Amino acid sequence: MRDFARDLQRHLIGVLGLALIGGAIYYLVFPPTSEFHSMFEAACRRMGIFCVLLWLAYPELSRLPSWLALTIPFVTAVIVFRPRYALVLVPLILLILFLRPRRPGSPLGTTGRKKTEGKSR
Repeated sequence: MRDFARDLQRHLIGVLGLALIGGAIYYLVFPPTSEFHSMFEAACRRMGIFCVLLWLAYPELSRLPSWLALTIPFVTAVIVFRPRYALVLVPLILLILFLRPRRPGSPLGTTGRKKTEGKSR
């Protein structure tokens, strides 16, 4: 049942992405007439591409830490409204993700060497 819910979420993200890209294509055929429609067209284009990329990466994203799942919507909202902040926020999140201390038992915290138990050279 859990796999079904995960697959359903992934498909809903894909459908939302296609709907947003459809909205962007609509505004390519019929150019926006007001400032609101121009902003809506840009949001459809950006979020449509983002949702399609999220749909493609969904299986790998399910393995990310939970704190990052809370950070991604915030960073996405900031990037949609202030795209220049992406130059600061995206590298900052990546630095936090890769440079934070690891727990000794986590796979990313190991050095790749196996410990030999009870054996000495």
